[in-house]
Amino acid sequence: MKILTLVVFVLFLATVGANANQVSAPCTVSTGVSNGNGLVIATGNGGGTFLCKSLLTILGLGALPAGWTLNAVTVEDNASYDGGNGGNPISSGQNAYTLTATYGGPYVLASTVNTGCGGPACSGGGNGVAQTSSNNPQDTSQAGALSANAGSSFTITITSAVTGGSMNETTDNKVVSYDYTIPATTPEPATLSLIGFGFIALGYMGRKLRK
Repeated sequence: MKILTLVVFVLFLATVGANANQVSAPCTVSTGVSNGNGLVIATGNGGGTFLCKSLLTILGLGALPAGWTLNAVTVEDNASYDGGNGGNPISSGQNAYTLTATYGGPYVLASTVNTGCGGPACSGGGNGVAQTSSNNPQDTSQAGALSANAGSSFTITITSAVTGGSMNETTDNKVVSYDYTIPATTPEPATLSLIGFGFIALGYMGRKLRK
């Protein structure tokens, strides 16, 4: 009996836990130079744009099913640089850049600024040391407002400028993630499999107890 109770409890946890979901996809370069992984800005001065897919596009859905809720939209924002002068800083200064990302609607994602610095004048930076900073803006507005935009893609505008020394290039890549929930009445296939195995286990245990 204890075993049966444990199996039922595990099934309950599996069904409840299946409600929270997340999907991610890389944003693609729509204007500017792409290296297949992100945006490349020669000499560190210039820019470009990314296009981030909507939740519905990533899931291959035409509309958000009844009861589904989009809870959060997050963009993983990464940038780095390749210092100029063969990777070495200017003799007594630094190689440095500032890269700004501005996010288009409909989601409310704060602009982010990445900076990189290498050279004697950089705090903690040695010769030719490339530093990368990351900021991950997130929109957790009211769920109803987010869900209404589940079919909307959005753009990210990138502007890069060298603030010291020189650069061979700066690079940037973005990944969008959507956190959403599905009601327990429509469990995912993985959850359905767990439930099926659970019932098989229940039947097997019941037979053993009757013997």
